[in-house]
Amino acid sequence: MIVVEKMMRKRRMMEIMMRMARTKSDVDMTVMHLLSTISKSSLSSVEKKVLMNHLKDVQKQDEKTKEYEQKTNNPLAERSSKRIEKRQSYADVLRVYR
Repeated sequence: MIVVEKMMRKRRMMEIMMRMARTKSDVDMTVMHLLSTISKSSLSSVEKKVLMNHLKDVQKQDEKTKEYEQKTNNPLAERSSKRIEKRQSYADVLRVYR
């Protein structure tokens, strides 16, 4: 029972880490980091396999969410979209004063 609780706690942490990632590439980096952490851990091979299956499932569920769809692909795309928004909003301000 304790092992199941630990696994579910770790799964919840995986979900939180993916939700907190700002971009889709950050989500991918989080998955890679978690895979590395799991493979280097001192858990039994069965526990590692269970965690890897949880990770696959969490990743698939995260990719189906609206939050994931709204994330940009990488940080550069995020910056460029913010710059465009600033220019548009500045242009709107200029139009008001003309």
